[in-house]
Amino acid sequence: MCAWQYQPNAIMLAQPASSVRETSSNARDFVQPFTPEVRAAVQGSLTNLPLPDKIMEALQINKSALEGNQIHLPTCAQLASVRQIDPSELKSMVSAPSPPQTPLVIDVREPSEFSSAGEGACVPGSINIPVKQLASRIGEIESRKTDPVVCVCRSGARSNTAASILIGSQFVNVYSLKGGVLAYNKA
Repeated sequence: MCAWQYQPNAIMLAQPASSVRETSSNARDFVQPFTPEVRAAVQGSLTNLPLPDKIMEALQINKSALEGNQIHLPTCAQLASVRQIDPSELKSMVSAPSPPQTPLVIDVREPSEFSSAGEGACVPGSINIPVKQLASRIGEIESRKTDPVVCVCRSGARSNTAASILIGSQFVNVYSLKGGVLAYNKA
């Protein structure tokens, strides 16, 4: 039986069985630590990798955002402070003939999603600022910091991230559309 010991910051290399004794029962014959030179080369190359093309889809699960080459993860407190607005409530707000205060509706989907018709059609009067551009485009909406702001996306994950970004930028009346435009269009 082999005993494994955790070694912090250790980079290990698994070697194929053909490169060591085929009949060995010792796991240490198959896994060897990198030399300091190899470790430095590997660590340097890993930190300079380009971001994958589909990173936003992967980050949505974690309610994360991407700006430039940096990934921003909202804190648990920021995500917990995001208030949800019901689709029927938003629908009545944007369709009222003269609402007391029209909310700023920000659709944080990609432009191709925003412009497409069908089940993901946009909320009337919404503006499109993709979540990955929101932090860099805050200046466009800064004058609305005290107004109601509703972030929307297809199903609600990206809008939570966007709302937390706005809360972190001192917007005080921020909501995320519960269920996204899919729920909005069914309401």
